[in-house]
Amino acid sequence: TLLPIDVSILSDYGTLKYSLLLNDSGGILDDVMLTKINTSHYTLVTNASTESKVTTHLRSHAQSHGINH
Repeated sequence: TLLPIDVSILSDYGTLKYSLLLNDSGGILDDVMLTKINTSHYTLVTNASTESKVTTHLRSHAQSHGINH
């Protein structure tokens, strides 16, 4: 689990939710803002100081799920 929230609560486009980005052990990697752009796309805003480790973490999960970025 990357985020400990149910993303379906973002029912309307442009809705925003504060959440945490979790590492593989369930610890907090960063706090984030998630915005629904359309039915299948979201924007995730992270802190600039954690950009490198967040990007590495998300790419790792994307690859393990067969998602191209």
